[in-house]
Amino acid sequence: MNDGAYLRSRFRCSPDPSYRAHLLTVRRQKAATVNRHLSALSRFFALAVAKGWCGQDPTEDLKIVRQVRPAPKALDRISLRRLLRSVHQSQNLRDIAILEIFVNTGLRVGELVDLQLDDLSLSECKGQLLIRGKGEKQRSVPLNRDARRSLEAYLEVRRTASTEENRAREDCDEGREG
Repeated sequence: MNDGAYLRSRFRCSPDPSYRAHLLTVRRQKAATVNRHLSALSRFFALAVAKGWCGQDPTEDLKIVRQVRPAPKALDRISLRRLLRSVHQSQNLRDIAILEIFVNTGLRVGELVDLQLDDLSLSECKGQLLIRGKGEKQRSVPLNRDARRSLEAYLEVRRTASTEENRAREDCDEGREG
């Protein structure tokens, strides 16, 4: 029996929650598909009520199917090694530091983006990041040797570039005054 015949036989402007069960069990549809069907029916019956074709909306009490969001998929070891090798070969110290932090700390992208230099505590043997989460919650995340080394290398290049940029600005300012 196709959907049209089933609907004609079941929906005569009276509530019928079995359509949802039919889609889930007989048709073995996924939750998103069932919800799309229910949404279409709801819109149709809203129109039917508005046009006077139906006295009440039979889909008012139909509940949508709860959708479970799958956990994000992690890279397997081989893919992770390839990614790390590729980034290290690029010799872009910023990208290396970002990837090493992700791989070795498990930070979320938003947490990494929100980091400030003051949130970083580095010493020769240890390091940590202060992460600010939702609702003013804070946690300390330790840095392993690889993450510390990549951060130190990037920060050194950043400091050097910043110093050179400041010198160039000062030279320009002196040239204007003279």
